[in-house]
Amino acid sequence: MKSEFVLSGKEQLTKTVWAFCFTSDRLPNWTAGQYMEWVLPHDSADKRGIRRFFTICASPTEKELTFATKIIDEPSSFKIKLRDLNIGDPITARDIDGDFVLPKNPQEKVVFIAGCIGITPFRSMVKYLLDTNEKRDIILLYSNKDSSDIAFSGLFKDAEKIGLKTVNFFTDEKGKDTQNNVYGFITPEEIQARIPDWQERTFYVSGPEPMVEAFEKMLKTMGIKGRQLKTDYFPGYSETYQSSS
Repeated sequence: MKSEFVLSGKEQLTKTVWAFCFTSDRLPNWTAGQYMEWVLPHDSADKRGIRRFFTICASPTEKELTFATKIIDEPSSFKIKLRDLNIGDPITARDIDGDFVLPKNPQEKVVFIAGCIGITPFRSMVKYLLDTNEKRDIILLYSNKDSSDIAFSGLFKDAEKIGLKTVNFFTDEKGKDTQNNVYGFITPEEIQARIPDWQERTFYVSGPEPMVEAFEKMLKTMGIKGRQLKTDYFPGYSETYQSSS
């Protein structure tokens, strides 16, 4: 079912990540972590076309439909058009879908692993938990090239009161490791050292497709079973956020 929305706001969250907020007379119902197909017709569309799948990074408790995406140098024609939208401009979206959602059992212990733009479904989930004051045992491992790439840091800081613990990993930045910041990659050793009960947890991995594939392989090698692993990948990005050694 198609729905038309209008742009109500946009914000550059980091040097490469932008958030776009949309509203309509009647917002659809969605579960935190789901996605929609977005359609943005424009002149001289390139070969990637006028359609994209974006995760809804807004919580169902919010009054706008928001997604965030990475816009780098020489972006696609779709992202140029998206970036240049003005307040009130229309966009069409349809087909809410996806099972990358919180466990039904609130007692289930979880690890979120996110690389750059892969943080968006976790933003939706964490905002929902905050707004409903639902406590969960969640550890977020958030990997970026450097500290300037972090998005939604204020929200995740606030979520400490409902049980979220965040550890940031910086792959291209040097510094001294602390309880909350690691200057290096997410490795089996780091997971085992920082999450003593890692074998008992369900792992959610979200980010660029190569990254998700690499972590899926790594976690299975560590002994994580298929039922303990949920993945959500973003096509069109090449980063892995995992050491090749």
